Amino acid sequence: AATGTVEDALDELAQVSKGLAARVEHVSAKEWGRAVRVAGHDATTTPLDVLWDATDTAVTHLKAADAVLRHVREKERRRRAD
Repeated sequence: AATGTVEDALDELAQVSKGLAARVEHVSAKEWGRAVRVAGHDATTTPLDVLWDATDTAVTHLKAADAVLRHVREKERRRRAD
């Protein structure tokens, strides 16, 4: 269950993102291209593909959260206007 405020969640997300970015920054080009096997999958992939997929998933979730927040704010604005 989620706890805290939206701001708390965004602050945590920012901190985790900065940590990941710092780690990613030090990965060599050779390492990004190496074939790896991901648990639960038969095919191999690359660390770059895994990071790309994770980033794409995060963006999708953030866009969905943004849409929900905009909807809630609009409902609140309309409620206050009545």
